[in-house]
Amino acid sequence: MRFPLLATLMALGSLVCACERKEPPGATMTPSTGLAVASSGAGVPLPTSPASAVKEPAPAASAGASADPAPAPVPAPSASAAVDWKNEAQAPHTAAVLEPRGRALLDAIVHDDAAKAHEFFFPQEPFTPLKDIQDPDRYWKHLYRAYEQDIHKLHRRHRDWTGVAFESIEPGTPPVWVPPGDEANKIGYFRSWGTKLRYRLGDELYTVKIHTIISWQGQWHITHLLPWKKK
Repeated sequence: MRFPLLATLMALGSLVCACERKEPPGATMTPSTGLAVASSGAGVPLPTSPASAVKEPAPAASAGASADPAPAPVPAPSASAAVDWKNEAQAPHTAAVLEPRGRALLDAIVHDDAAKAHEFFFPQEPFTPLKDIQDPDRYWKHLYRAYEQDIHKLHRRHRDWTGVAFESIEPGTPPVWVPPGDEANKIGYFRSWGTKLRYRLGDELYTVKIHTIISWQGQWHITHLLPWKKK
């Protein structure tokens, strides 16, 4: 009879332990502490750790939001868009306007370097559509070579240019309009002869007489520095 009584006592002990471990509905046991924590149920907040909180992304700006987008690049204006191809505006014909280019020309002569006064010579880009001749680019190169040779010639005026000083530049003849069709040109321009560049070297005053300048887009340019004949 001892064995049935022992079996009965063991069965009662198991029942008591099972009742003590019964979890409340909707609860889970935390592995580290064994404490039941509510995981669902109306009005029962779920505990969260600040370190494990997930930050929600900020809502995207709507189409009408006043955001400051990166400015779009502004395209550079075309150089030809501002060109007046009739070239009818007369360039100011004064010593003040001519002086910067006159100083550059003297600098080119002193250093025997035409590149220093390259901007004073008529540019090739408009020369091509201006001239009504075959191969205007070749003709421009011929004129520019003559310009370089004239600068070499003027440089050889003096063995020593030490102490040279710009004195003045004097406008030549009053500008005259040369209409399209004259002088084998498709585009008109204003022309002046005999602009005088003066410089001082030692006690002497010297003059360089610029043969021809013509206007282009409000600027004066040399086409012939010294008297020149087409070959």
